[in-house]
Amino acid sequence: MAEQDAAAHSVDGGRTGRPVLADLYQRWALDIIPGLGSACAVLCRDNPQEFKNMPPDALDVLANLRYRTGFDSTYLDDQGRRALISPVLGDSDGTKARERTGAFHRSADALRGRAKDFVQRVATTGEAQLRLAFQDSATTFQKYLTTVDGNVVHDAYDRYATHFDDVVAILRTTEFAAGLGLPPAPSHWPLDTSWDGDGAMLVHAVSRRSQASGGRPVVSDEEFLQLQRLAAYGAEAITAVLTNTKIYSDVKETDAAIGSAYRWWTAIAEYTGTLGVPAR
Repeated sequence: MAEQDAAAHSVDGGRTGRPVLADLYQRWALDIIPGLGSACAVLCRDNPQEFKNMPPDALDVLANLRYRTGFDSTYLDDQGRRALISPVLGDSDGTKARERTGAFHRSADALRGRAKDFVQRVATTGEAQLRLAFQDSATTFQKYLTTVDGNVVHDAYDRYATHFDDVVAILRTTEFAAGLGLPPAPSHWPLDTSWDGDGAMLVHAVSRRSQASGGRPVVSDEEFLQLQRLAAYGAEAITAVLTNTKIYSDVKETDAAIGSAYRWWTAIAEYTGTLGVPAR
């Protein structure tokens, strides 16, 4: 039954070729990006000498980020984005003090925990049983994801992605980065797996300037690189659970999915400082 559901569920996110839920998870874990949209706009407007060469089209985007955030359904503030996404994916994994009692986090924690059990086993005894336990957790996780997927999730994705992508476009703009004395973020950042340091330094620079004026806490470049890893590995594991029917019957495919889930666990543990603490 799990194999049939996985085969039936392969909805393209329209941007990465993955299921919408996988793409949405990756963006939600990187919620710091839309959270810095207004800060980018304020930086530019309050420092005209540093940003005097900004292109007109980029200034239009910044105006949307400054004046529409919190007043438009595609430019939601922190509270609005949480209200939009948390019923599906719980609190963002990019928030260290997140609430983890919801259905998504319970089933994701179980998946990662069974992957950890398998990878960190001290003997080959029980390997088959540990693999079956992972498959059972994958089935439970898949059932949750397929239950919530639908038009409401797709609408949430479209609204969230607009805000997210506009901020990314600003951070890729050469003139904006130059105003901070930095190179721009590269194309395909931040959803690729290159873990680019230039983009991470931009996030750090904007968050530092924002925090100095009473904004959100500073995000270091190291923390953002950790966030990229947990976001990408989570999306990879979700994609495997939703689309790869062989993880329920083929040992090699199961072990590959276990590897993805274990990397997801490791990335979260490193980001939260809980590496070595048993997964639930």
